[in-house]
Amino acid sequence: MACWYSIMALSRCLASRRAAPKFKCGQSGNVQCRVTPDVSAYPPELAALGIQGVVNLDVNVTREGTITSIRPSPSPFGAELTDAGVAVAKTLSFKDAARPEAPETTVIVSIYFEKDTMATLVGKTCADFNIDDAARKATTPVQDLVSMHAFKIARDLILAHAFSGSYETLVPRPQRPDDDPAIKLATEERCASQPDLLFFQVLQQEMLSAAKAKHRDH
Repeated sequence: MACWYSIMALSRCLASRRAAPKFKCGQSGNVQCRVTPDVSAYPPELAALGIQGVVNLDVNVTREGTITSIRPSPSPFGAELTDAGVAVAKTLSFKDAARPEAPETTVIVSIYFEKDTMATLVGKTCADFNIDDAARKATTPVQDLVSMHAFKIARDLILAHAFSGSYETLVPRPQRPDDDPAIKLATEERCASQPDLLFFQVLQQEMLSAAKAKHRDH
C-alpha cells in the first residue's frame, strides 16, 4: 500500500500499519533489537528528553543459553539508557546464539532505542524535534543532523515516494538533504522559530525548495 505524501493521507496510511508493541530483534551472528516508546522497556522519561541511541553489550552465555554476565560498552547516552538496554538483554533468549562446543560464548548485543517510528512521525511537532536535536547536540555533538532517527525516516519516506510517482506532478524531485547542508540548517531554523509546525512538513518543504532552487540555477 503506497502512502501519499500529504500529512492527512500519510496519517491514515501509516495508522493502518501499526503493529502490536513488541521488541523487534534480529540475529545474524550478533543480536540486534529495536525498542520504541510504545513498549515499557523504553523509559518514558528518557523518550520525553529525546534520549535515544544504541546500547552495545557483550553478553556471556553458557552452552545452554543462560546469561552469566553482561558488560556494557561505553556510551554517550547516559547510564539510564544503558541500564534500560541491559534490562532488555535480560529478557532475551540466547539458546540459538550459544555454541554447544564451547562452555561459554560472548554474544554482541545491540539495543537500538528509537523514539520515532513511521506511525508517530506524522504528528511529530517541531517542538518535539527541537528536544531531540538538543539531546543530539548534548550527547553526540560530532554527529550530523541526518544521524537523527526521525530525520532519517522522514527523509527516506519523502525520497521513496519522490521516486515512486507520488511526486509526479512536482518537478524537480525533492533534493536529498545529505547533499545539501542548507536543507538541514533551514529545517533546524524553521523548527526553532516555529515549534508548532509539523516536522515532516517542514523537512518536505525545505527539500522541495532546495530542489526547485537547484533546478532554476541549471
